[in-house]
Parts: sequence; C-alpha cells; structure tokens
Amino acid sequence: MADMMPKFPSMDLSLGCMYIGVMLNVWLYGFSIVQAYIYYVNFKTDKPVMRYFVLFLVLADTLNAILDQVFMYQYLVSNFGNLTYASKSNAAFAADPVMTGIIAFSTQLFFAWRVYKLMHSKIMPALIAVGATISLLSAIGTTIGVEIVLEFQKFQKFQEVVILWLGFAALTDVLITGSLVFTLNKSRTGFAATDDVITKLIRMTLQTGALTTMFATVDLILFLASTTTLHLVFNLPLAKLYVNSLLSTLNARVTIGAGAQQYTMEGSLSDNARRGVSTHTKRSNVFRPGNNKQPTIIRTQASHHDDVENGLGGFNSQDNFETGIHIKTIEETFEERHEGDGLRNYPSSHNDSLPVLEKSRGADDDSL
Repeated sequence: MADMMPKFPSMDLSLGCMYIGVMLNVWLYGFSIVQAYIYYVNFKTDKPVMRYFVLFLVLADTLNAILDQVFMYQYLVSNFGNLTYASKSNAAFAADPVMTGIIAFSTQLFFAWRVYKLMHSKIMPALIAVGATISLLSAIGTTIGVEIVLEFQKFQKFQEVVILWLGFAALTDVLITGSLVFTLNKSRTGFAATDDVITKLIRMTLQTGALTTMFATVDLILFLASTTTLHLVFNLPLAKLYVNSLLSTLNARVTIGAGAQQYTMEGSLSDNARRGVSTHTKRSNVFRPGNNKQPTIIRTQASHHDDVENGLGGFNSQDNFETGIHIKTIEETFEERHEGDGLRNYPSSHNDSLPVLEKSRGADDDSL
C-alpha cells in the first residue's frame, strides 16, 4: 500500500525557502508590534502627523504579514500536493514586492527628512528621495512582472526591474547610514558626556542600516544566481526590517534618556511640561592654570533633549538636531567660583601645581 503512494520531489528549494521567509516575516512582525506598543505608550504627546505615520506603517506591515500567510496557506494546505500550483506565483504572493516597496519608500523618506535636518543641505536628502522613488517604482514593476510571468523558474525574464528595485533600495540605505554616521561622528567634541550620546546614536544607526542593506543585497545576489526561491528567505522579511528600523529609532529616546541618568559625575534631570521636553544634563568641572596666577575652572554641560512634542526626541530641534545634545562651556577663575565660601585667599603659590581633575560640585545640582 505504501509503495502505491506517489513520490514527490524535494521542495526544500521551492516551498521550503518560501516557508522560512514567511516564518522570519512573522517573527519580525512580533518585534514590530512590541516596538509600536512601546512607542504609543511612551510618546503620547508626539505630533499627530508622526503618530499617524507610525500607524500607517504598522497597518501596512500587518497587511503584508496577512498576505504572506494567505499565499503560504494556499500553497501548503489548499493546494497540497499540486506540483503545478507550487511552481507558480499567485495574487497574494505577487503583492509582496509592492507592499515591501511602499514600506521601504515611506521609511527612507523619513530618514531623508532626518538627514536634511542634520546636514542642512538639500543635496543628500534629494539623492535619497530619488533612490527611494526609483526603488518603489521598480517594486511596482516587479509585482507586474510576477503577475505576467507566473512561473518561479522564469522570473529572470524581468530581472532588470528587480535589479533596480533591490539595488536602489540597498544604495539608498547606504546613503542614509553613511550620511547620519558621518554627520554625527563629525559632531564629537571630546567631552565624555557629549560623545557618549553620539556613540549610542551612531551604533543604533549602523545596526539598523546594515540589516536592511545586507538583506536587500543578499536577496538580489541569490535572485540573479539561482532560479530557485532561495532568495525569498531574505526577501520576505525585508518589509519588517524597515518598519523595525524606524520604530527602534523613535523608541531610542527611551534608552538614551535612561542612559543619561546613569552617569558617574554630577547630573540633573528637569522636565518642561508645557513644551513636552525632558532634558538630561551631565556636568563636569576641570581645573587648569589661568591668567594672573589664578586657576581657571572649565565647566562643561552636555544635555540631550527629548522633544516629545515633535516625536523625534533630541533629533529635531534646530539648535541641537545635529547631535541630539547641547554643549555649554563656561570658564571662570578659581576665585570667582569660590567667592564667599572661604577660599578667596587660596595661596597663589600653589596655582601652578593644581592637578587636572574632575570634580562634582554645585549648590543647585543633585549629586549622583
């Protein structure tokens, strides 16, 4: 009886790859939902346009996940054992490129706006917008090609439009990541309080940008190198990576804000409820020999602002958008600093031998 059962060929490089891609899609969708929840819980006072934009992305991401589940069900359940059906695309599968293109386009335009705010130049944001637009139009063309060709093994017939889609998606991500990292790195000041925030921003930018770039690039390489569905392992989760990259950027205001309060020098936390701004401040005092045989105290104050009204934390105000922080340096003489505290007559003979040190002091500060 068992010998009479038909033997099916291995489906590892057809439905198997598709199944893995869908599972990754659903897994990352869970992260998207958690990220969206964190955003709406913590940033209720963000501008409506930002909150609606996030809602649009979440809804588009949800629709993408549903369509992926639909075509997977059709292949594995409704048409189980139908090898002819398994070798062709269907309408739900064909919708994936355009859905991914829309999500990627929206995310990349958001980062283009951020780059514009950072660099105060229209050239790089314009290049990013052009690349994102070409990628979106090519994604639409890919969906049309899938509807026309149907058979997976013949998808190379429209490989030119796929190259434009994934190639410009990866190139645009590189431009975004490079622009943000370059500008942030150039904003380093040498002060630990400032550079700590900048380092966190750079690390986050590299992590999110590298993932989307890598998946789009590997997807394109595998598509061109093989007629199987192996490339779908990297293609199907791509939309979720874009959504997570944007949401993690918005939610970084939570983690960076928490980190600003865990500092070994003196610090303070103040809130401005009227504007919806939370300011986290780090200060340090450094002594150095000054003029007239009086040591000079250099006080540096590094602050980053969570502008919850605008939905971009320390990234969107004109005065501190470049680094997400604000630096204030004040020089005063030792005598001025300690006027009235019994130290006015500090022996000048000891001025030149004062060590360089960091000191936590301030009547109006809360010592950590």
